[in-house]
Amino acid sequence: MNLLERAAARRQVTLGSLDLANQAELGQFFTPTAVARIMADLVHLPASGTLRVLDPGAGSGMLSAAVVDRVRRERPDVQVSVTAVELDQRLWPVLADTLADCAAESGVRTSLVKSDFVQWALHTDERFDVVIQNPPYHKKGVSILVPVGGG
Repeated sequence: MNLLERAAARRQVTLGSLDLANQAELGQFFTPTAVARIMADLVHLPASGTLRVLDPGAGSGMLSAAVVDRVRRERPDVQVSVTAVELDQRLWPVLADTLADCAAESGVRTSLVKSDFVQWALHTDERFDVVIQNPPYHKKGVSILVPVGGG
């Protein structure tokens, strides 16, 4: 199985173990493989250097895996740095497994942030080239602005 197939299998198992009411409360939507590929194809890949990726509300890590998979196929010399932020502690083990798979790819560095994205974002000075995420399906009166750019 390749990286994306393993991430998809984890996604499926994880979906089967979660309570629908809790998913709705947290606004969780687990990206299907086909959609993750389409979203990863929208990312502008640099010709060289490092692509810094932020995956807020990373879930099982499907979007991160799709970006890493694409970079490895199309720009194998580009380094990738993925920061995945996830609040739901039930998802940390599966997300950690997906990130470990990503890190096993040559030139990929990963970081799992076990936190609420908004709280983390208020206290970090990290900068990213791309943010890959589903739109928030449910947020309790919170507007999120994410600056993206070199730094």
